[in-house]
Amino acid sequence: MRRFVLDSCVLVHYLTQNSVAEKIEADLQITASDCVPIISSVTKGELLSFAKQRNWGKNKMETLNMLLSNSIIVDIAAKDEGLMAAYSFIDAFSKRKTEDSNGELLNGSAIKMGKNDLWIAATAKVIGAPLITTDKDFLHLNQTILDLRYFSLPNDTINNQM
Repeated sequence: MRRFVLDSCVLVHYLTQNSVAEKIEADLQITASDCVPIISSVTKGELLSFAKQRNWGKNKMETLNMLLSNSIIVDIAAKDEGLMAAYSFIDAFSKRKTEDSNGELLNGSAIKMGKNDLWIAATAKVIGAPLITTDKDFLHLNQTILDLRYFSLPNDTINNQM
């Protein structure tokens, strides 16, 4: 089975059935039966907030609930030591505060990440699955911390929505 961790923005694209969702689906077929979509519980919270802020009606909420029910949701409970370690590692790395075994700072950008993005990245790291996103805030983690599948946006419209 193929597994992908989906960022919140990807699910918004799927919910709005736009050209970005079509591109992601054409490239990765994340709705195929051999694919397991995985999301962080943070993503679920973000999507529910997004829907509430936009006063989504019954049909859109049913579609959202169907997408959520077809996903494995990883809880960010403090009981998961691996997830806590991944979160702290990515946060320190993103602030260029992580050292290698020789005490040298690891190469990487000093990029401030939002706390929700840190949880989503930590989920992908612990699961060992590619993170699918349209959010540029993850780019500095590509091929160093995560396997990132970044889909660019025409005019970056959706990034301003999340």
